[in-house]
Amino acid sequence: MMLIFVSWLLSYSVNVHAHPALKPKVIYGLDHRHELFEEPDPAIRILATSTVALIETKDLYESEHAFHLSAKTFGEEFGLCPNERYAYQPAGAFCSGFLIAPDLVVTAGHCLPEKQDCANTAFVFGYSYKNQDSMPDLIAKHDVYTCRRLIVSKEKSSGIDFALVKLDREVVGRTPLAFRSHGQVRRGDPLLVIGHPGGIPAKIAGGGHVRDSREKHTFVANLDVVSGNSGSPVFNFLTHEVEGILVGGEEDFIKTREGCHVSLRCTNNDCVGEEVVRTTSVLPYLNL
Repeated sequence: MMLIFVSWLLSYSVNVHAHPALKPKVIYGLDHRHELFEEPDPAIRILATSTVALIETKDLYESEHAFHLSAKTFGEEFGLCPNERYAYQPAGAFCSGFLIAPDLVVTAGHCLPEKQDCANTAFVFGYSYKNQDSMPDLIAKHDVYTCRRLIVSKEKSSGIDFALVKLDREVVGRTPLAFRSHGQVRRGDPLLVIGHPGGIPAKIAGGGHVRDSREKHTFVANLDVVSGNSGSPVFNFLTHEVEGILVGGEEDFIKTREGCHVSLRCTNNDCVGEEVVRTTSVLPYLNL
């Protein structure tokens, strides 16, 4: 299913020189994004520990005890106005993903279309703010994994969009996420997404819901997501199972008279929604 864009927004879209996998998203209604340490539900905080940031290996510098991330700020990367949320946070990731087995990660197919893309990617767990004063650009070595094999990558031309990656070793201290293996979500079901909007440290965003669930391999949802969220797990808010993989949606930003960019905002019933690939589409490739 092709990524949907609204044609009249194209003339206002942001001219960024970010990683080509960064796909546009949007904010619906209230902005529900928040830091992991701000989440009051411990069960949701645990879910977040099994999400992963995809970071180009060239942007990580190894020292004796850690990796250091070299990245522009979110604001610099996207030309944001100074008062945009998270504008001064480091934007190191180009996509998001999640752990589905001890050494298997799922992300969007357009994030890792080729084997070489996977080889050039570090899979970083724990890229988040642990508290108000933490340094997310300092990453423990045990949280950094590499690509052993790109098992499969399906892009939108096939009707689905996901990639399955075997890591160089099993992930320690993090539990693979439960996911839907049969049936499907219904229109109106509440959703939650966890990922890296704009490539910044992980954010949780509740308040989403299913808008359209008629397609076989995908569904459409209202989710507060931004470029870099591609590959994020989309959870059923009630069951905490992963319902799907975020793959695309509306444009992110619009240009102001001052020449900087602000988030495009839609009401809950406006714009076309975000496209999510169902986890049931991935099942034939898992061989678990």
